[in-house]
Amino acid sequence: MQEKRHIGLDLGVKSKSKVYIIDQAGKKVRSEFSIWTTSQGLDYMMKQALKGTAKETGSDLTMEPTNITWFRVAVYLRRKYPKVKIYRIKSEKVQDLRKFYRKHTKTDSLDAKTLAKMPIVDSNSLQEVYIRPRDILALNTRCKQRARLVKEATSKRNSICDQIELGFPHLVDCFSSKFTTPFIRFCEKYINPFKVRRSGKEKLSDILIKLGFRKDVSCLAENIYQRAEEACILLADEDNVIDYDDLQDRIRSELRIFKTLQKEIDKVTEKEQDLYKKCFPKKRLNSIPGIADVSGAVIASTIGNPLRFSSARSLVGYLGYYPKENTSGLSSKKGLRMTKAGPNIAKGSLYLTAETARLIDPQMGKIYYKQMVECGNPHTKAVCRVVRALIPRIIRVMKENRDYVIYDLEGNPISRKEGRKIVKEQFFVPEEVRQRLSNRKRMPLNKKGRTKPQYTRGSKAPQIRVDSSPGIVFSLN
Repeated sequence: MQEKRHIGLDLGVKSKSKVYIIDQAGKKVRSEFSIWTTSQGLDYMMKQALKGTAKETGSDLTMEPTNITWFRVAVYLRRKYPKVKIYRIKSEKVQDLRKFYRKHTKTDSLDAKTLAKMPIVDSNSLQEVYIRPRDILALNTRCKQRARLVKEATSKRNSICDQIELGFPHLVDCFSSKFTTPFIRFCEKYINPFKVRRSGKEKLSDILIKLGFRKDVSCLAENIYQRAEEACILLADEDNVIDYDDLQDRIRSELRIFKTLQKEIDKVTEKEQDLYKKCFPKKRLNSIPGIADVSGAVIASTIGNPLRFSSARSLVGYLGYYPKENTSGLSSKKGLRMTKAGPNIAKGSLYLTAETARLIDPQMGKIYYKQMVECGNPHTKAVCRVVRALIPRIIRVMKENRDYVIYDLEGNPISRKEGRKIVKEQFFVPEEVRQRLSNRKRMPLNKKGRTKPQYTRGSKAPQIRVDSSPGIVFSLN
């Protein structure tokens, strides 16, 4: 048996990293020590790990994804020590094994020891660190940056709507299209309902036309004026309740930030699409119903090299689209909640993709229909099941470098228009089914996957009755 050394590296962000080295039998090679994650520190670590061993001795290193420190460590070791296998383990998994060793102890030394023993304890589930090529890494980073900016912009939109609602109730509901240029211009000047009421309906219509509104201006002016009158009745006094000058200034400030975010989103999206075209010139993923330029860039950059996944099942596990499992003896619980594994940005894109794919691809539509109508699963769960069926098709398109073809249920290639027609005719979910499933409450689960007992407010706990007859019997209501 070839000798092997297992290295556990508990990374420190602002402090030294702890190193623990064991052999293939799990015995400690030397006492644990600390290093800085510099080239000198990593070289010293490898020298200590291979000290006194044969030239052909294998080695592996296991670490957690601490901050971004793991990346430079992996890049350096992969380049200088190509024979070293590098594993990156989820913090939750390390925590579970650490609790097995010491339930109430958390130290850097124990973490390093736990990491070193992980390849011995669970070698089958470990996957080597994947370092994306330069352009794909840049694309993946841009996708994450865009997702963060979109999240910030959405939060800012909600904040602006709340501020408007404070001073001018139900004003936002008057507009069919929100945060367009005319909408923003109006909100920058006319958040005071008393000011709007003083303007009158005719002048308000002229104001809306000058701001850029074109469709149904008179109807819009009527709705805004009615909301202004209602707000004036509710708030009663223009001067004593809300400082409208300050509120207007705050909203202008928020709108300026929002417009800046929108400009940055446009710039980042342009950079992202340039990289997407450079990395994947033919954009094969865009041939799949529901995948466009933005979602295609996210999914492709997340997967990177499709050949690193031995099967579609391994990709499903990597993306986190599989439910929890609870089986014991003759009992088996199916349909449990999805795990929290996988990159959130890819999971979100896949979910939205499945939402569209089920309307166009008859095979996806059939899966969705079966989950909703026959299995009685809610919409979200049915869409997640469509995602699981879609992932093998995605990996196949990437591996074979060919466009996706939509087939009917008999296996004949069809167009998107034909597919949409088949889904509408054969796999339409009745509205009463949707209402019934959406109104059904799902019982919350505890950590063991069991439903928690639910008690309504003011309800009594189960009462114990005692029978006075011979042979006392205890029973619950």
